[in-house]
Amino acid sequence: MPEFIRHKDWDPPDWLKKAKAEHAIFHDKVVEVYEGYVDVNSLKLWKDNDRTLLDLEHLAKESGLQDIGKLSDEDIIKSIIKNGLHKIKELAKSIKMNGVRVPLIITYEKEILDGNRRFIACKYLLDTEEEQKDEFKSVLAYCLKPNLSKNLRYKIISEMNFLPDHKEKWPREVRAKYIRQLFIEYREKYGEKKAINEITFLLGIGKSDVYRFIAVLNMINEYKNFAKKISEQAEKEAELFAREKFQFFEEFYNKYIKAKVHSKGIKNDKELFYYYLFNKQLVSVMAIRDFAAMLQYPSIKKIVRKKKETLDYAKAIYDDAIIPKRTAYTIIKFCELMESLSAQKIRSIADDLKERLRKILKKIDEK
Repeated sequence: MPEFIRHKDWDPPDWLKKAKAEHAIFHDKVVEVYEGYVDVNSLKLWKDNDRTLLDLEHLAKESGLQDIGKLSDEDIIKSIIKNGLHKIKELAKSIKMNGVRVPLIITYEKEILDGNRRFIACKYLLDTEEEQKDEFKSVLAYCLKPNLSKNLRYKIISEMNFLPDHKEKWPREVRAKYIRQLFIEYREKYGEKKAINEITFLLGIGKSDVYRFIAVLNMINEYKNFAKKISEQAEKEAELFAREKFQFFEEFYNKYIKAKVHSKGIKNDKELFYYYLFNKQLVSVMAIRDFAAMLQYPSIKKIVRKKKETLDYAKAIYDDAIIPKRTAYTIIKFCELMESLSAQKIRSIADDLKERLRKILKKIDEK
């Protein structure tokens, strides 16, 4: 038997079998861990996982519960499987063939910091497969040392769900909620400027990304409140819609809100967006992009505000009146640019680019 090697200041917990001392790197920090195997049935879901919280909030409302803590792991897992969330069945097929290849990351107190999907997939296999393989019952895990600091927890979560080269990243809404949580905590501790710097370093994202995610979440809350004024059922539908279509709100923010931060009418413009979104007249990212473009023009916005006509009418006016002007402006600017080029720069244009220009001009002439 090989001699057991331990870390200097701590031993593995009793629940980790075949434990051996290892090191793992999370973000920029080398961390002592014990690698070993843990009994799946002895684990509990990480209910504070922002991705899982979305499932819990929805399930709690369906079950008529106010406290999500009263939901059992079995109820949560059944709901996730039933609703086809997080591609659990697909992951279960992989685990059935190959076992759990990426270790779960578990605190000394047995809290899963990364690996909820793998854990749920194993539970699913244990419930559905006649042959109870050891690969389902006992899975590879990294155990972290006791009394883990909050900062190190954040680094581990960020490493597994934000930075490149990791599979099954959190959906954008979940990532946004995590960013907002960090921002609130860090702002109270450091002030806004340092909080932003800490988050951008920790998550490997830009400052504008932080502000955008927070702004988009605020828009989603406004949308749910807009629907709440109609009915409780409308609010539930709006919540589910916003969860699935986070990119719709993000697109409107990028194409319109971001450029109109100081506009006095921005609140009314967002209300228009929520109105047409709720009434299913904005059903794609392209439709939202067109809607944002239409709001840039007072004459078109006037039609949109009436809400009596469908957006198709406003879009038709926009296509007839505005697009030709924008196209002409673009071509004029391009011609001015080409006319300003020196003879030397013109000679430097590659032959393939010249050919592209000829084809474009021929296409325009044929039209």
